Amino acid sequence: MEKANQLYQNAIELLQQADERHGVENEAEQKLRMIIKILSPSFNEPQRKKAKHNNTNSDKIDKEEEKYFLAEVYLLLGRIIEWKQPNLALIEYTNAYNILPNIPETNYNVARLKWKQATTINDMNIAEERLRDTIKLAEESEDEHDEIYWDNANELLGRLLCQSGSQRRQEAFEVLTDLKYKYVFQAYLTSIGNNSNNNNIKNRQCNKKHLGDDNNIEEYVAAFNDVLPDDIFNMMTNGFKLNARFWKENNYGDPRTGFFSFQHKLPSYTSTLKAHENNQYQSSSSSSTTTTISGLDQMLQYIWIVASKAMPKVKNAKYVEWWAHSRQHCYGHQIHYDSIPGKKKGKPKHPLISTITFLKADCGGPTLVTDQTIENKKTTKGWVAHPKTNRLICFNGSALHLVLPGAGHSPQKDARRTTFMAAFWDENPHHGVEFETLLINNEGNSSNSSSSSNNSNNNNNTNASEIHINWPKDFPMLLASKQNNDKKNKKKNKYQRTVENDAITPLKIDEICEVVPNNRDKSLLDISIDNNRGIDLMSDSIFTSCEGLLGLGMKSDRQEY
Repeated sequence: MEKANQLYQNAIELLQQADERHGVENEAEQKLRMIIKILSPSFNEPQRKKAKHNNTNSDKIDKEEEKYFLAEVYLLLGRIIEWKQPNLALIEYTNAYNILPNIPETNYNVARLKWKQATTINDMNIAEERLRDTIKLAEESEDEHDEIYWDNANELLGRLLCQSGSQRRQEAFEVLTDLKYKYVFQAYLTSIGNNSNNNNIKNRQCNKKHLGDDNNIEEYVAAFNDVLPDDIFNMMTNGFKLNARFWKENNYGDPRTGFFSFQHKLPSYTSTLKAHENNQYQSSSSSSTTTTISGLDQMLQYIWIVASKAMPKVKNAKYVEWWAHSRQHCYGHQIHYDSIPGKKKGKPKHPLISTITFLKADCGGPTLVTDQTIENKKTTKGWVAHPKTNRLICFNGSALHLVLPGAGHSPQKDARRTTFMAAFWDENPHHGVEFETLLINNEGNSSNSSSSSNNSNNNNNTNASEIHINWPKDFPMLLASKQNNDKKNKKKNKYQRTVENDAITPLKIDEICEVVPNNRDKSLLDISIDNNRGIDLMSDSIFTSCEGLLGLGMKSDRQEY
């Protein structure tokens, strides 16, 4: 036991250096596995008859301490590897649960990971059972630290019930009442993607409207189907596939890696439009040492031109910032604004427009864009933008928005919602890594280029010499074929703007939210939703069900200005 304790302390000391030293978590993992090798045999030995033992009370205490210690080792090991190997993390959490099935922490972590990787209804049933056990055990516990598991398990149980459709709505209301929420998204919003529930927003007759019915639609949102030509689409899907170098080299998913993005200076809109019409692309390089055009430049210039057909103000853009996500079915994205700090406190700067290109839409939920802004802190209406492969969504850059998580279990193990976001700015946002510097570094010495994400908005101070950046090579410049340059044979762009309900569904605030019935507090019985006055969706009184609890057990903070 003494050796196991020393290894545990060594592992903790290593993890305390994780923000400064790359790879120490792997060393910590090795030490934790050594502890398991030392202690686990005693728990696997067959039980002998009590008559053959004269166990003292101290022996029993020592055995109980060892049991708690080993469970803590499994839990810590699960936390270390969860972001990169969630399937193995579930095994470690389950090992901890098997040792200590009657504590909230083990039940809660098994519930999260079971849900996160669920591909069957049975997986979801197990997740719900563990959540309910977490709540019960936390209520019975005298340890004040278990209150967090009560809160988080109730949040997740509320989300699970909300995502189960109208048949479990009353159960959801009871949980949300305990959590003191006043409003919740409508059932047809939260149950999108639930394989056992067909009562989703697309099938509701009352919502079969056209975007064209809204006179102000040009100001807020637009959709284009089949937006990317085959060559650009194939390049993008290859560069952002599940095992692509982009995710690994940028440490995507590592809890130490914050938000990271990249930015490009744009050429003039007029010259870009002319080049676009001739199936050509331009360099916006400010450097005299390189005129390299990346396939990403081509992609960004292409969607710039397309977006301008719906939102002309984007023609004034001087810079474009982009980032990407590859998310599992259960993930949403917290409610937020696309913004950078402004010159005055409380006055952030927003892009002209923001865009989403769906590269893969196997799973997950839609994006909800609202008319709420920093200046107008109330949502009176919104637009549900449904995922579809090769669909482009454009929306007002100052609009409050979020991504709803997919409901129920994932349709398949490797299903992903892969999106490419681009924000167009009228000035240099100084927010992302200058992509041109990556190209210059790769031309000079690709094996020792500094990590792109390490130069961005995160706290992972990995030594640059330890990082090899090769992912920009996965986005080579695409050359137009002679056939496409021939005016007689030039292919027309196949993208089409759509105003159909299956792309974007316009909703009023009372179609987005409903009141949580609360018979326990008479002061809340008269709450109603006024479409003209609206609701502040940034308020803590609204259960949006897209917080980050299925990640590493941490709620995502809502942004405040």
